[in-house]
Amino acid sequence: MAYKQHFIEWFSGKQLPSYWNYHDISGTGTKGMVDDVDGGYFIKSSGGNGTHSKIDFDDKRQYSHTGSSVNWVHKTSRTDNGVIWFTGFGYDKNMNEWSQVNHQAVCFADVNNGVFKIRTENSSSNTDTATTTSIDTSYHSENIVCRPSGIDLKIDGIIGATNTTTLPTVAMQPIFIAAQKGNDSPNAQHNVIFCEVYNT
Repeated sequence: MAYKQHFIEWFSGKQLPSYWNYHDISGTGTKGMVDDVDGGYFIKSSGGNGTHSKIDFDDKRQYSHTGSSVNWVHKTSRTDNGVIWFTGFGYDKNMNEWSQVNHQAVCFADVNNGVFKIRTENSSSNTDTATTTSIDTSYHSENIVCRPSGIDLKIDGIIGATNTTTLPTVAMQPIFIAAQKGNDSPNAQHNVIFCEVYNT
C-alpha cells in the first residue's frame, strides 16, 4: 500500500533546501537561486557532449511506480541544438543518462524533433514517445502520472503521450536534470519554480 505523501516545493528564497540533493553526474555545472521575479532555481551543466547535473531526493524513493504523480514547472533559455533536460521520476541518483538504463519515467527534450517527449525505463530497456508540443523558452507544467498499466505525460494539463511498455518496476524519487547533448552550442540554463509530487 502506498501512502499519500504530498510534497510541494516553491523554489524561492536564498538557497536550495537541504532535503534536495544537487550533484554533477558528468562535468561541473553551476546552480543557484535567480535574483529575478519568477526566477526560481537554475541549473546549467558544464559545456561539452554528455555533461549533466541534477537535483533529487538523494535516493529517498517514496513514490510508487504504479500510482503517483510528479509535476515540474520549468523553462529553458534556448531551444537550439544541444539543449536537453529530464523532469519526472528516477530511481538512481547517480544514473548517467548517456551510458546507463535504469528505472525512470520522465519528460525530456533533445535535439531530435524539438518537441516534448516521454521516456519510460526499467532495468533493461527504454521507450521514447514524442508529443506534438514544441519546446520554447516559456514556463510549462511537465507532469508525469504513473498508473498500473501505463505512464502519462501531461504538458500544461493536457495528455501529450502515454507509454505502456518498459515501465519502471520499483519506487522512485523526483528528479530534475539539465544536460548538454553535442558540442555545437553552449549549454542552456534551466529554471524551475515549482515541484509537486504525491502518491495517488
